[in-house]
Amino acid sequence: MRMNIEAERGRQGLTKTQIAKKLGVSLNTYNTYINGAAIPSDKLIAMSDMFGVSCDYLLGRTQIN
Repeated sequence: MRMNIEAERGRQGLTKTQIAKKLGVSLNTYNTYINGAAIPSDKLIAMSDMFGVSCDYLLGRTQIN
């Protein structure tokens, strides 16, 4: 599971449904992203911009955002 994505969602006080809507994807698709499915680069960049953190941080590749 990509815990950093969920942690940032929680910090923003947003529901999974709200994030999915902002990304233009279904809730099911968002859930597949956080459970390890490949995330299209445009969606990953959108999340990075939305949360103000790096893509590597969201993917758990770095500890520093």
